[in-house]
Amino acid sequence: MRLFLLIIFLGFGVFLQAQQQYNQLSLDVKYGASIPISPTQSISRSEYISFNNFQVGGRYMLNQKFGLSGTYTYQSYGNQTAGLSFHRFSLEGVASLNHIFNFPYYIKEYVNFQVHAGPGISLASPNNVSNYDRMGNLLLGGSLLFNISPHLALGGDLTYSYQIGQWYGYNGEVLDIQGNSENGANLFVGIGVYIYLGKEKYHADWY
Repeated sequence: MRLFLLIIFLGFGVFLQAQQQYNQLSLDVKYGASIPISPTQSISRSEYISFNNFQVGGRYMLNQKFGLSGTYTYQSYGNQTAGLSFHRFSLEGVASLNHIFNFPYYIKEYVNFQVHAGPGISLASPNNVSNYDRMGNLLLGGSLLFNISPHLALGGDLTYSYQIGQWYGYNGEVLDIQGNSENGANLFVGIGVYIYLGKEKYHADWY
């Protein structure tokens, strides 16, 4: 089902892109660190900072200023006996600050500042059991892209995720033995590559 929706998303983007003088589609892959923000009452935050995390996403720019992005994020905390793994699916709005604030050309040609925000859904599983914890997410983040070529950019991303209805802590243990959930949060810091798709010379990020 998820693959079908991704194909529809990309196919719709290709259809609309034919009407523009710049490319609107891009794919991105990122690798980075995740930092638990809350709940952390039963763990040492520094011991649960994780470097086993990655993101895969697609973005469609409606115009030079605004777009939509869909992202899958994998985050793993702790170890095999005391840890928690997240599978997050999100849909966010994206805004290019370069074009909104009309930054000078010598900046827009090489660097692109973007902000993104939107909802998500996470499946979280303790590493030592097969149960899944389903929760909602509210995401807010920013990206800094560096232009390498007409079809490639490098960039960094910082995303804050607010979790609604978290049952397990980052050590994989139940947060409340009475069955009450809590709201939590974590931070993803990643670097990656952005691949621009399309037949035009430039993408909307750099047009």
